[in-house]
Amino acid sequence: MRVKHFISVVALATLMVSCGTQKQTTSVGRGVEMDIPCQVYDDADYFRSSGTATNVNQQNARTAALNAAKSMINQKLGGTVKGITTDYQRTLAGNAQQEDIARLIEGELQMAVERTLNDAEQICEKMFRTDAGNYESWIGIQISKKKLAAEMEKGLSENERTRVVLDREKFEERNKKYFE
Repeated sequence: MRVKHFISVVALATLMVSCGTQKQTTSVGRGVEMDIPCQVYDDADYFRSSGTATNVNQQNARTAALNAAKSMINQKLGGTVKGITTDYQRTLAGNAQQEDIARLIEGELQMAVERTLNDAEQICEKMFRTDAGNYESWIGIQISKKKLAAEMEKGLSENERTRVVLDREKFEERNKKYFE
């Protein structure tokens, strides 16, 4: 009798624990949805990005958030720079200096991206103080696609070696797809 009673108590306890556990797992879901400050998206005229950083120093948090936003745009444009370089490399097929010129073009385009990012327009900034006393900074930036294309063309046309290979009209026509 004691064994039956003991087994009944264990079974009842197991049932109660499993019921409680089951309720917790079904109610967990995806978690808490958060609003993201300074969330920005590319459009037909601009490349946009946002960055965030937390630091004990307000200015360091702000600087890190701005650098994160710039880094995101730079990553987006990495494919664009590679695509333009590859397109010109195909155009130069047969040229003995094809790889050298492709490297030169890629370098000029990357410098144009850097110059444009240095002048990025800040379109959003939010600063928070966390419960722990840190500063949380959110920054959104944008760069004009037209300005970037002009800066790339300018960099390539000012370089004597690339100017011989490239033609301004060909550059604009060939790369229209990257900036529309």
